[in-house]
Amino acid sequence: MAGTPDTPVPWCETPSMHGEATERSAILTLLKELLLMLITGIASSRRLEGLG
Repeated sequence: MAGTPDTPVPWCETPSMHGEATERSAILTLLKELLLMLITGIASSRRLEGLG
C-alpha cells in the first residue's frame, strides 16, 4: 500500500517536462528562422554591393 501514493508523482512531473521541451523546441525553431533570415539578408546585401 505504501508504493501506491508514489505512482502519481511522475505523472505530475511529466506535463511540466513536456511543456519545457515544447518551449525549448519552439525557441530553437525561432532562432533557426532568425539565423536563416540573417544569412539571407547578408547574402542579398553582398549581392547588391557586388552589382553596385
